[in-house]
Amino acid sequence: MVTELPVADGSRVNDPLAVWEGGGIRVSGHALPEVLAVVPVSALALGGGLQPMAGRWVRHGGAALFTPRFPVVAGSGYAVVGRVDARQPWIELARLDRPSVRLERRTVVDRIDPGGSEVPANLLRFSVTFSDAMEEGSAAGHLSLLDAEGVELPGALLGMPPELWDRERRRLTVLLEPGRIKRGLQPNVQAGPPLEEGDTVTLAVDARLRDVSGAKLLAGVRRTYRVGAPVRSRVDPALWEVRWPASAGDALVVRFDRPLDRALVRRCLIVVDEGGHPVPGEADLDAAATSWTFRPASGVWAPALSAPALSAPALLASSLSVDTRLEDLAGNSVRRVFDRDLSLEGSDDSVAPGTLILRSDGSVRTSSPDV
Repeated sequence: MVTELPVADGSRVNDPLAVWEGGGIRVSGHALPEVLAVVPVSALALGGGLQPMAGRWVRHGGAALFTPRFPVVAGSGYAVVGRVDARQPWIELARLDRPSVRLERRTVVDRIDPGGSEVPANLLRFSVTFSDAMEEGSAAGHLSLLDAEGVELPGALLGMPPELWDRERRRLTVLLEPGRIKRGLQPNVQAGPPLEEGDTVTLAVDARLRDVSGAKLLAGVRRTYRVGAPVRSRVDPALWEVRWPASAGDALVVRFDRPLDRALVRRCLIVVDEGGHPVPGEADLDAAATSWTFRPASGVWAPALSAPALSAPALLASSLSVDTRLEDLAGNSVRRVFDRDLSLEGSDDSVAPGTLILRSDGSVRTSSPDV
């Protein structure tokens, strides 16, 4: 409740002045009440107890400066209220508006992954990459998965929060409901899988999603996929087509047997020298995440020190390191299958965590992590 109340010494607050000072509010006037607070103007009409904004008050002479803990909202009105003590109702002392700021809409969706036209029926995740850092905490409700008629598929996406952003807050990972993907779990039994083979689905990103400045996206974006058969086998580097460079100017080219997770490819595939150190260079992954190329920064591939002079193919000093955490679109990794049928004997073909080292002579070495 807000009323007009005399202050402790019997006088009244004489037309207190409230002005913006930086990101805070400075209040000045004769005989300001002992207890001061700032609330949104909209809260005054609700009645009942007021919830003061979080922040810090500092008094100096006949003035008081309020610094809010969180930024105020542009285009909103605020009221300064006061009271003698906690037993008395609040007095409204002054109102002021935070001017609206014209926000430039410039952030766009750079890409949506998977980047191909087809996804497995047991797809685990999408990812959306933006051109600029995004506002955290506002993604829920602005991303949806639609069926062929444009109707949202209920419960297909895992609820947010938490929001799964990268460190730069430019790439958002959007999970499908894992409990509906794994066979035998109650969500799967009760609601069925999120996707069905043969369907067409669309991931929609709403333009109302905001960037770090508070501005909406320049435009909403949609990406449509065909739903293919589920994939329930480990990622096996032995099935990849690896083309080692035949001359100094050639690139190392790796063609996968299936689309892989873009973010994990960047972290889990590394070209290393004979000492196991990363070789400086430029890696590139195609749009569908099925082909990966690497060129050394020096432009030259060094031969292995132990290579015979006329060995064919030439044994290079560089090898390809594959972290076993590398996953495909369905969450199957080099280590294990995401959704395996535990009732089948011999269905567990998991391998130990670590790294596979692929050499140019076709040999493969396993490196276990340090314990």
